[in-house]
Amino acid sequence: MNSDILLTCRFSLHNNKQIEGFCPFPQCNNFRLFCVNCLLDYHQDHTNECKKLYEYPQWAEMFNQIHLENINKLESILEIFVILKQFKAWYETQYNPLIDNQESLNVQMFEQKITNMVNIKYITNIIDQSIKPQIEKMKTYLEYIMNQTGKIKNLFSYDEFIQSHIQSQSSLSNRSQRNYEETKSLYWAGKYQECINKCEAYQKFNITDVRFSLMKGDSYLELKNFEKAIENYQIAIEMDDSCYYAYGKIGDINLNTGNLQEALKHYDECTKINNQQQEYYIKKAKIYQKLNQFKQGLEQVDHLLQLNSTHIEALQMKGTQLNLNLATLLLQLDQKKSWIDQSQQSLQFSTPHIQQFLQHQLKLGNQILNGPLEGQILSKEEINFKYQQAYNQLEKNPKITLQICREIVEKEKCWLIERLVEMQMNRPMNRDMERDKINIQFLILSGHAYKNLGIYQEVLNICEIVKKIDPNNQEIESLEQIIYTLIQ
Repeated sequence: MNSDILLTCRFSLHNNKQIEGFCPFPQCNNFRLFCVNCLLDYHQDHTNECKKLYEYPQWAEMFNQIHLENINKLESILEIFVILKQFKAWYETQYNPLIDNQESLNVQMFEQKITNMVNIKYITNIIDQSIKPQIEKMKTYLEYIMNQTGKIKNLFSYDEFIQSHIQSQSSLSNRSQRNYEETKSLYWAGKYQECINKCEAYQKFNITDVRFSLMKGDSYLELKNFEKAIENYQIAIEMDDSCYYAYGKIGDINLNTGNLQEALKHYDECTKINNQQQEYYIKKAKIYQKLNQFKQGLEQVDHLLQLNSTHIEALQMKGTQLNLNLATLLLQLDQKKSWIDQSQQSLQFSTPHIQQFLQHQLKLGNQILNGPLEGQILSKEEINFKYQQAYNQLEKNPKITLQICREIVEKEKCWLIERLVEMQMNRPMNRDMERDKINIQFLILSGHAYKNLGIYQEVLNICEIVKKIDPNNQEIESLEQIIYTLIQ
């Protein structure tokens, strides 16, 4: 690995610290690349497994050798197919049942043909009982492996798979199973319309088989025909009202088309049916965040953290939502003191990077209790001067731009809290529109500075804040699209 490449930590709270190493520990569920803070927070129980960044080439070479050995093993398996082709040729020659012209045959040839025809019965039993089932099982197992991208460490062994998967299908007729496998193969090959046509043909004989409706729904979804996709997922639900997969897919469609309440309703059904599915809690939390219902969002995040206490995205969302909830409480004067007392008690029970959020906000809360921040606000003339100064450095030295923007945002944090509270409580407050515009421009300018520095996650964080304060801001939408294009 090129030692000149500068990699920075993905956690915004770690202030873009440089990546120090990587974690190859199989049971670790955190980010594999870590800075010094990550090592202490998330890899402390297996630090002996962690490696320095310069060790990567040597470590990777070992796996390169294993990879080559695996390729050789798979090539040796392919030799079986050569034998199978030879077996097929032998069968066609040895057991050719055709009798072109019986009258032209002598007795010996005629008798041999009859013997060959009788022997077909025996060779058929061998194929059906020995060869074909094993090939079908291997085919199913390999498809299972290829469909489990990103979950390799939890895969079943071949024997376990045959016991759990093949036997679980024993209640289905062989014909129905073959039909389903055929439609599934079409789907994975990207032949979605053909898959739909096959499903419809087979459903005439397997009316109650929910799998064909789900397969049609998935195929229509790939074809961007959302109406037909939802129709088939709903048919699947009518067949099996415990099919949380169908509810989840309808939720995904509504989420992507902007129907947040409908998406939320279907994700709720998913978690009612199966309360162990982590993905639906994080989706619900994001919807509540977009709806400015932060308390409900925090409840979803808390539930997810009960299932998985190291879920990175949930921990980051909790930190953000605590920040917003705090802003509301700070401006409710009769509750400020009790909130600070409660937060001090909760510090000892919080994860390390949530503690950093709370400690920062406790400091801010005490400042507000002991005296207003209003005295720190700059005049409009000073702010305009600072903005021009920061803008002039954007291309030449974006770090200076970022430093100036941070100074302004720090001095204007009372304004930021007011605007976030206004957004959260959905109630207008005393607004200075010109000041709003200037402060938002500082946030956007800091986003451009982060973009020039290549720190894209921070740009996206700023985009989220600005969109909450000013949902119709075209400049921030353009900046966000640029970042997504750069990431891709």
